[in-house]
Amino acid sequence: MFNKTVLTLFLILFFTFLINNCAVNHTTGLITIYNLTDYPIHNIKISDTTIVYFLDSGRKFDYWIFFPVEGKVIADEVDEVLAKFLINDNENDISYSIYKDDPVCLFKTHYEYHLDIIHVDNKVRLYVNPGIQYSDNTTYDYPAK
Repeated sequence: MFNKTVLTLFLILFFTFLINNCAVNHTTGLITIYNLTDYPIHNIKISDTTIVYFLDSGRKFDYWIFFPVEGKVIADEVDEVLAKFLINDNENDISYSIYKDDPVCLFKTHYEYHLDIIHVDNKVRLYVNPGIQYSDNTTYDYPAK
């Protein structure tokens, strides 16, 4: 009886921990990398920090962050990195976004970012898309600086 009670309590605590800690919130962020090419990609990094050493074709990798991460995104087989950048035209009261070529990116907690690796026009491109705020699907962070 004692062992069953301890096991039940352990399982309840374990699942509570998983539910509360595996979600984007104020103290965590998520960078999900999708390899949409037909071949593996190696050594995906943000500056000198290796995010994943090997990402096979058709796979994804989740990288959790607990503080802001800044740097250039690079990978061995990637020819070009394009990241979303927001331009505010205050004079005309409009905003629009563009892809910047090979920029420094800032990834913040409180957001979920998608990085898509795609083979287009005989080049492998890595697209850094805007982060979506976890509590509001209409609030975005544009990582290119």
